[in-house]
Amino acid sequence: MAFLVGPGYDERFTTRDSERGWKLRAGFGGWTAEENRLFVRINSDGLRDREHPRAKPPRTLRIAVLGDSYMQAMNVPWPDAFPARLESELRTCLAPVVPEVINFGVSGYVTAQELLTFQLLAA
Repeated sequence: MAFLVGPGYDERFTTRDSERGWKLRAGFGGWTAEENRLFVRINSDGLRDREHPRAKPPRTLRIAVLGDSYMQAMNVPWPDAFPARLESELRTCLAPVVPEVINFGVSGYVTAQELLTFQLLAA
């Protein structure tokens, strides 16, 4: 299912959450038109990110990034978002270790919600 998302906060990308107030809607995709027109996909874990396996692959260094709308990056194509750029840059200098940056950013989150997200999803 996909929708065009206009200016301002759009609840179609989010759903209520009993611990954090709201979270990104797992598996959702839609068009944004706030600053740039682009299709945004939320992965099956409810993250603005690519899919990640639950079990960490061998020789992988996982890095969690937490934050608000700057980290969620709904207005830039995924390859230009900070988590994707960080992972790409780290690949050039960490071999043979493979960096895997996981984006836990959600627009509007404050530090307490970021901590809860980390505890619920990254632990």
